Amino acid sequence: MQNDNKNTLMFIVSAFAILIGYQFFILGPQQKQAEAELRARKAAEAKIVATQPGVVIGPDGRPAPLKLSRDAAKAQSPRLSVDTPALSGSISLRGARIDDLWLKRYDQTTSKTSPPVELFRPEGAEHAWFADFGWAGANLPGLPDSRTVWTAAPGQVLRPDSPVVMTHDNGQGLIFTRTISVDSDAMFTVADSVRNQGGQTLSLAPYASVQRQGIPDKLGKNQIIHEGAIGVFGGADGKNHELKQSKYG
Repeated sequence: MQNDNKNTLMFIVSAFAILIGYQFFILGPQQKQAEAELRARKAAEAKIVATQPGVVIGPDGRPAPLKLSRDAAKAQSPRLSVDTPALSGSISLRGARIDDLWLKRYDQTTSKTSPPVELFRPEGAEHAWFADFGWAGANLPGLPDSRTVWTAAPGQVLRPDSPVVMTHDNGQGLIFTRTISVDSDAMFTVADSVRNQGGQTLSLAPYASVQRQGIPDKLGKNQIIHEGAIGVFGGADGKNHELKQSKYG
């Protein structure tokens, strides 16, 4: 019995020593090397970005966010105009996103010289707010993203009776088409399609999001107000169910 206890104790001590040695001699150096490579890569990226005009370097040595004026942010991309009874603005061909909208029927104040209510603001400007669309797929290079500049026929204007069409050829056998339409109010419809000219079967999934960047200047802390994601899911049987409105009184 004593020999068994002795053997068990020796096994525990040996296993513990092996674990410590593996951590110290194998995992430790690998982690330090990975951290060093990450620091070197970030430093190289920061050096490249720092040579670009208009980039400000923060106290930590990394590029600091540069806030552009609304007009300057808007000018970063070619655009298609939006002109409806309810809306004015434009669609960015960079990313094919809806990011520049004003409400024609509503002003910011009661003053006769008040500007209209701003609905969306281009990325790059302070408090940017926009609708973004894209594709996701595992191990598929060349998917369009926020930096992709789409192609569109010149002179297109988004109106209730005239959708706008944008395309992107990724040069790897995939041609993406995005059609944006709008009704006479402010309801947009975005239809995405992709044509596979290659011989391989691919699996893609479209996504869409509305992003608002930064914290509004006049936003105070309020413990009872929720700002964030809201989800609606199907029932326990896996089927989608419509929301039911409860009536009171």
